[in-house]
Amino acid sequence: MACTFSVYSQNDTSEKAKSFVIFEGCDNAEDIERCYEMKLQDFISNNLDSQTIEETIKSNEIDTITVYTAIRFDYFGETIRSNSVANSLSQKLDIKINELIHEKLPKVKPAVDASGSTIMITIKKRLGFKLDRNNNKLVPIYGYHSNEIPFVVVENVPIYPGCDEKQSNTYLKRCMSSKIAALVGSEFDLSLASKLGLPAGYVRINTTFKIDRDGKIIQIQARAAHPELEKEAERVLALLPDMIKPGIHKGQPVVVPYSLPIKFAVTGGNKKEKKND
Repeated sequence: MACTFSVYSQNDTSEKAKSFVIFEGCDNAEDIERCYEMKLQDFISNNLDSQTIEETIKSNEIDTITVYTAIRFDYFGETIRSNSVANSLSQKLDIKINELIHEKLPKVKPAVDASGSTIMITIKKRLGFKLDRNNNKLVPIYGYHSNEIPFVVVENVPIYPGCDEKQSNTYLKRCMSSKIAALVGSEFDLSLASKLGLPAGYVRINTTFKIDRDGKIIQIQARAAHPELEKEAERVLALLPDMIKPGIHKGQPVVVPYSLPIKFAVTGGNKKEKKND
């Protein structure tokens, strides 16, 4: 059995917008950006399939999740690229929201520059949703302001011990990812596959944790097909050291959620096979 590890990574290369897109019904809104957020929240909560919502609710102990969205609109107000990241243990949630936005988001009025010409624009927003466990729904939290900044967009990522803090954010992301992967790879009990009698095939453990404003690891969670795999993943992640520095966004320390899918392949005859992403 072998493990490979991965984390979200994304650089912010979008340009500063000179204007904003306008959803239908937001033309006369006092704050079209706020109206955009509300319309997008409504769109996600009203169109996300019930199975994905149910899985998200079952996977999370918390009652509120943050969804980070990045949507690229073209000159005509059509969605040409989208990405979403949620602080959730449901591996399908990001995929489903991204597919939903890319395939079904209504056309908007495009943004325009100072001369009145339409422009392409990427809009990034953090959206809050309450997990309604009784009714199996994602309920929008309008005007949501999270004190958490996703790893993919935080201006200065937390600095893992041994990483050169003088280097770029891109380097620090890669350094942190590789060091976490190395720790988990060396500490994870690979004998669990045979002890638990796992069938041949690929196994995935979805894990999340947060790095608080002091650089400490908190709120470790894991979800897997077997509780012993969850327990082992949580044990290993508890070995992570405090960061040299916490994440910094707009000059202030912030909480940074971090997602780490742990994957391994179980093969017959006690053979071990590595899975490359």
